[in-house]
Amino acid sequence: MAKYLVVKDFVDKENNLEYVAAGKIIEATPERAKELSILGLIKPYKGEKKAKTPTAPKTKAKAK
Repeated sequence: MAKYLVVKDFVDKENNLEYVAAGKIIEATPERAKELSILGLIKPYKGEKKAKTPTAPKTKAKAK
C-alpha cells in the first residue's frame, strides 16, 4: 500500500466512521486511493522535504 497525504478533513465511512484530519498521512489500497483522490481528499505523499541550509555568501579575498 502506498502513502497518501490527507488534504481535507473527512469521515471514512468504510472504516467505522473514523474521522481523518487534514495533514495526516494514511496508507490506502490503489482502489480506495483513486476514490478519495477523485473527491479531492488525498494526494500522493512524496516524503518529507529536506530543509535547505542557507549558505554563507561567498566573498573574494581582496589583494591589498
